[in-house]
Amino acid sequence: MKTKYFLFFSILFIAVSDFTAQATCSYKYRKRITFNSSQVSGTTDLIDFPVIISITNDNNLRVTSSGGHVQSANGYDIIFTSSDGVTVLNHELTSYTSTNGSLDCWVKIPLLSVSIDTDIYMYYGNSAVTTDQSTTNTWSNGFVGVWHFDNDVNNSTALTWMNGTNYSTSNNATAKFGTARRFQSGSSQYIDVSPYNSAYNLFSDLTVSAWLRPSTIGIDQKIAGNEDNVNGGWKFGVYTDNKIEFEIRNSSNSPSLSRSASGGTPITNNTWHYIVGQYSDPGDFINTYLNGSLDRNYSTTASCWSSPGTMKIGREPFASTAFLDGRLDELRLSNVIRSAGWIATEYNNQNSPGPGTFYTISSEPKEWLGGSSTVWSTGGNWSGGSAPAASTDIIISSGTFDPILNANLQLNSVMIRSGATLSLSNRTLSIASDVMNCGVINGSTGNLVLNSTSSNIQVQNLSGSGTYNLNNLTINNTFSSPSVVLNNSVGVAGSLVLTSGIVYTSATNILALGTSATSSSGSSSSFVSGPMSKVGTTDFIFPIGKNNKWRRASVTSISASSTFRAEYFDTPYANSTTVNAPLNNVSKMEYWQVDRIVGAGNAKLALYWEDASASVINNCPDLTIARWNGASWDERAGTTVGGSSCSGTGSGNVLSNAVITAFSPFTFASKLGGVNPLPVELSNFSASCGDEGVEIKWTTQSESNNDFFKLQKSKDGLEWQNVKNIVGAGNSRSEKEYTFLDKVYSNEISYYSISQVDFDGTEKRYKLISVACGKKKDGKVTLFPNPVITELNFDLNSLAYNGECQIKIVDNLGRLCQEFEFYLNPENSAIKMPINLKSGYYFVQIFSGKTLVCSNRVIVQAEH
Repeated sequence: MKTKYFLFFSILFIAVSDFTAQATCSYKYRKRITFNSSQVSGTTDLIDFPVIISITNDNNLRVTSSGGHVQSANGYDIIFTSSDGVTVLNHELTSYTSTNGSLDCWVKIPLLSVSIDTDIYMYYGNSAVTTDQSTTNTWSNGFVGVWHFDNDVNNSTALTWMNGTNYSTSNNATAKFGTARRFQSGSSQYIDVSPYNSAYNLFSDLTVSAWLRPSTIGIDQKIAGNEDNVNGGWKFGVYTDNKIEFEIRNSSNSPSLSRSASGGTPITNNTWHYIVGQYSDPGDFINTYLNGSLDRNYSTTASCWSSPGTMKIGREPFASTAFLDGRLDELRLSNVIRSAGWIATEYNNQNSPGPGTFYTISSEPKEWLGGSSTVWSTGGNWSGGSAPAASTDIIISSGTFDPILNANLQLNSVMIRSGATLSLSNRTLSIASDVMNCGVINGSTGNLVLNSTSSNIQVQNLSGSGTYNLNNLTINNTFSSPSVVLNNSVGVAGSLVLTSGIVYTSATNILALGTSATSSSGSSSSFVSGPMSKVGTTDFIFPIGKNNKWRRASVTSISASSTFRAEYFDTPYANSTTVNAPLNNVSKMEYWQVDRIVGAGNAKLALYWEDASASVINNCPDLTIARWNGASWDERAGTTVGGSSCSGTGSGNVLSNAVITAFSPFTFASKLGGVNPLPVELSNFSASCGDEGVEIKWTTQSESNNDFFKLQKSKDGLEWQNVKNIVGAGNSRSEKEYTFLDKVYSNEISYYSISQVDFDGTEKRYKLISVACGKKKDGKVTLFPNPVITELNFDLNSLAYNGECQIKIVDNLGRLCQEFEFYLNPENSAIKMPINLKSGYYFVQIFSGKTLVCSNRVIVQAEH
């Protein structure tokens, strides 16, 4: 069993419920759900992907009055968390049967890996929860409409005004999930969605999907659409040839439809089919999918016009014809183009939703009841009358007696409930998965070993709001790119042994070593990423690092018992230029935050490098230490310790000559120019349209070991091609300007990126830029750069409008985020709009009066 760790703090921006570790600790039971990576299609991980968890007849999930462990008769005390056991995931509970423990629930998975099995937890058994924990945020990833048809025609997204109005369709138990809607051809049975709001960009990028079980074939049947037969629009259905059809119409009502492409597979009656239709204006295509596979692809440069017509489900949108005859379930509209991998994964998950193929669900853990004694191996202390076998999941409840280990144990996971204590008693407890501690781990004389292997868990978590009093802690996770994440502070009184795996900590979840604690030095494959502390007067080397960089720091000759906290950063400090004599420069590669948080002890400080080239160090005699005084860098004179190497991949450390009396950021520094040089510092990178092509310029303030710059170009910002390698200056302290003329460019937006390559092959990529030159397609607005940081440019020459206009920027939920008014005429068709938005996807809409003229998608990215 494998899992992938979600690096919430550095990779994903995830909306979660306002739950804390204390909140999840109020739940009594949990099971692990593991998603099979072989069922996740495509080549890239899927972000914020809603999966269906469908469980039938689980005795543990019955309500307590029926012999189970769920407290709410409505299933409200069933929640889901990420693999850390703490971060609650958004979900929508659509059905629950309390008497037999059956449920259907949609859970938004922050990252569903294509290469490594993904774990989440299902928690249940909390009498304090009496309200539905479902949230519309389950469907916030580009979904505009989600209709489950479970006894209603309501939309499950936040856009409740897109709830349907039912016209004679009926609820039907023959469904893919729960219940479905039954439509009958010729019986004027349909669903009206009005007001259908076209402001949600359903005419630029659109994906429509549904489960269809036709009762009749060979007739024209419409599933959904808003085309009004005058002003354009879209519609989706099955044509008389029994093949999926997706159609758009432009402003003159001329159609473009998937039926124009060859191929396509006929569907059959009385069989469930997963059908998908797509239209992309930027991509110039119409796609249809059948049961997770591409069915037809039709290229078109036509635009889907924003029809004012209301959306109809189950009939021709503009006339009482082409009625659907059959059952419809799980209809969805998205204002994004779902990838082929996304669509195939939806089919895999929804076609076989029960446990076994797409996911597996663990058994309920063996529970310590503690009614007989403190002896772990006594069967009477455990549920079922027997002690747990090796490599199983367990729950420690607060009983008459708390458990004390009487032998070394290998377990899979441990959950300790509030009020319970687990004593290690000079034994070794090895954990292959995670620890959820809501009580106390008393390990003052024992050992806790985190030892996942290649067949277990990539990321192990120490979570919960309880107390971790450990003697020895060993990190020995041998999974590929292994790590251990602290979701609570962990105290170590004995030894910290770092063998394999990165330990991630934070300011609130710190690794704290006591007075007598010791630690191994760590390695490039095992160190602490984040802050850690050490108390006492004993010399100590902090085994810290960041992002695969192992960079230690030490405090020695400590004058009085104090608590020191240290953290390494592999980025330059906010100010790396203001230096005081005798310093010439400080590192623009890295720094260490070393603080004395308790006590008044002074100490000598040493900073370590493990790769002189990577730290840009080439002169040992000149190397010294700098301290940030709040306004500038002062020298804290240091000497390179004997045996250090300041060339190539050599390692070493520089030690302060005297004790440090004030603590703050520290870094490497140099007193001479031309040695221990600075890295390449790029101060400008721009592109503009010239008479002969795109003029690209960039400027460096300094360069170190710079072999060359690699210039690349892309049409979409995703697939890149090399343009040219431009020789760098090697080592330089003066400003250098570079230019390149790209004579081969298209009439559309072009993206450029630049990478700097060192002599040793180390490569660093800088931000991308975009430029639009030449003419654009008729009837389309050009906006650039895209992605945008601070200012968006509009070329509106193609718009046949004069007068007052508005630009509105909305998010995926249609919420207005920014607005800009201007007067459009031939002399004022180039508009600049300042952007002040968080990173993410947005839709830019241009209005003339109340008429929506056009809409485009734009990516806002943070400034680097």
